[in-house]
Amino acid sequence: MLQLIMFGMGSTMKMGDFAEVLRSPKAVVLGVFFQFTIMPFVGWGLTKVFQFPAEIAAGIILVGCMPCGLASNVMSYLAKANVALSLTLTSIATLLAPLLTPLLMKNLAGQLIEIDLWAMVWEISKLIIIPIAVGVLYNRLLGSRFP
Repeated sequence: MLQLIMFGMGSTMKMGDFAEVLRSPKAVVLGVFFQFTIMPFVGWGLTKVFQFPAEIAAGIILVGCMPCGLASNVMSYLAKANVALSLTLTSIATLLAPLLTPLLMKNLAGQLIEIDLWAMVWEISKLIIIPIAVGVLYNRLLGSRFP
């Protein structure tokens, strides 16, 4: 279902939408930076304020460390916001997550989570990157023929 939704959003995009995002890399850099700083530290802060047990605290921090993609992309689409920027942020954050999430967890939760990096990258690509790319390609090749 996730792949179908991502394909649908990708099929509404044109290459020019992403070109516009590339003209303002500051928004992308700031978005990704804040995704991996504010969210994890808010999660960590909540665990300190409410003094959760270690297992629950680690779960809250983990949720803060993970990029949130589908919901923000759908909300951006429904709000007629900059969907290309949202998809770009989601894609970059999703690709960085296999590396940054374990580092953040080790530093903020005191645990190291073992991850099969390449398997995770491939799974993430199958769910997010490939459907968006196929949707954009579909729109470019066939979009004008099928309104």
